[in-house]
Amino acid sequence: MFADIRGDGHKAERPLKAMYGLPSESLALLSSANFSVDVPATGDSASFNVLCSRVANCRFRYCPECRSDPAGFLKCRRGAAFAKACQKSAKRGFGSPQLRVLHSAAAPDAVRSGNFRTDRVWVGRPGDPHAIIASRIDVEAHIKELKKLHDRLHLQGRIILLVFMMTMLHPFEDGNGRTMRALMLAMAAGTGGHFLSFFALYLKTAQQDMVVAVNLLADTQLGPMLELLEKSREFYLNLICNGSGAVHEWVRALEDEKLVARHMDFD
Repeated sequence: MFADIRGDGHKAERPLKAMYGLPSESLALLSSANFSVDVPATGDSASFNVLCSRVANCRFRYCPECRSDPAGFLKCRRGAAFAKACQKSAKRGFGSPQLRVLHSAAAPDAVRSGNFRTDRVWVGRPGDPHAIIASRIDVEAHIKELKKLHDRLHLQGRIILLVFMMTMLHPFEDGNGRTMRALMLAMAAGTGGHFLSFFALYLKTAQQDMVVAVNLLADTQLGPMLELLEKSREFYLNLICNGSGAVHEWVRALEDEKLVARHMDFD
């Protein structure tokens, strides 16, 4: 069957996989996920978490407060508010309330900000071989079931669950990537580790690898997701070989390509 991509009568050029929630066979693999999240610290973990949160808020999308200025975003009030929301959310714990709050903080201008989607949505870019249709589903009820699994999993399984859920379930109509990073930053604030704050940003730079790994996980292949995590850790370790400042420099230099075009317009 060829899918009606947006409900407006336009058909995809090929059959699309429809996702009715996350497959139980794939979720069952998460308890066996085994990889290291131990990395050398680059200083105070809370300060690093705030830095990564500010980058996610002001450098991965246009911020009207600081205009995503590479020289001024570290003083941005919106960036500070987003970082605070992630830290406070860490105390709330995983579940629908946490997701709603973080979506509101990460994507305030999104359609139905702070509310789950009620219809199916197109996930991926037109022509992307990994694109899917996230079918109509009671998102809140599904997340309630996922919370039971989340609470039983160790940290490694929870990390993969968050990436899998936000990418394939697509709980919101818009802003799912931003909310996924916010979730990861909140988890990092709760655990006090450097790796998760770093990984939240690394995912933005490795989107294609992430999409492939998530799609293969949906087909019950856990290996590619573990490889993505190991690759990100190796990248961190290679950076820190040049001194702890190298990690901070890499983080501060990150930006979305669309922001480059915006700043050229400003100039």
